[in-house]
Amino acid sequence: MIVLGGFITAQLDVTSTVQVYDPVREGWRDAVPLPDAQTHVGVALSGADVVLAGGFRGPVALSVDEVWLRRTSDGEFVPLPALPHPRAALGLVHLPDGIHAVGGLASDGVSDTGEHTLLTPNGWIARASLPNPRNHLGAASLGSLLSVVGGRHGWDEASGDQSSFDEYDPVLDMWRARAPLPQPASEITASTFATPTGKMVVAGGSIAGARPTAAVYLYDPRADGWTRLPDLPGPRKGAVAVAIGEEIIVTTGSPTGVDPSGTTWHGCCLR
Repeated sequence: MIVLGGFITAQLDVTSTVQVYDPVREGWRDAVPLPDAQTHVGVALSGADVVLAGGFRGPVALSVDEVWLRRTSDGEFVPLPALPHPRAALGLVHLPDGIHAVGGLASDGVSDTGEHTLLTPNGWIARASLPNPRNHLGAASLGSLLSVVGGRHGWDEASGDQSSFDEYDPVLDMWRARAPLPQPASEITASTFATPTGKMVVAGGSIAGARPTAAVYLYDPRADGWTRLPDLPGPRKGAVAVAIGEEIIVTTGSPTGVDPSGTTWHGCCLR
């Protein structure tokens, strides 16, 4: 499990630290840091490596267009073609046809964008725009389809959270609506993931009133329906969550909305 950058104080100080977690030994180690101190970066697996796109550099909400490949072999960062436009709090997902960057905050760091682009060997190309432009959303690959769920309109943390679930078919270059998230939530970009059995988990997040939640939801694409899993031991927004085997592992994030937490939880079992 890899945690990259993020806020490290209640005053929103930003770090370039990269840390790797071994769930068997329950230990952390430092890795090669990010090229800059950044938050709100889109992150996706690409084979054994990791791709990072966009985000905010430092404490100022200034979106960037940088794209990096983090080589797992040595932890080094290699530049890739930049996004067509700066973006932050976006979704980044690896599908069979390549890396998709979708939604987020536009170059001004304030406006929502539905921009959807695909990284090809010749650079980024435009694909069908996200029907409900939003930011701080969750995104995952379910089979060959791109799933985008939740998110927020602008910086409206009081009432801007969304429950929309949009599914993208790269062959048809079309979106369709799926069963909405049971509770509108944002700040779920790094805590939304696909399970080994082809389902999707959304862990924690921020709900109406800028309140962190402990809710964990599981989506089954065959039934186009959601079920609620056992809650996290405490509320978390902006957490990082992954599936390793049958376990859900959740770390970092904030229990109040501002102060970061270093707690790591293991939950079992996904089937």
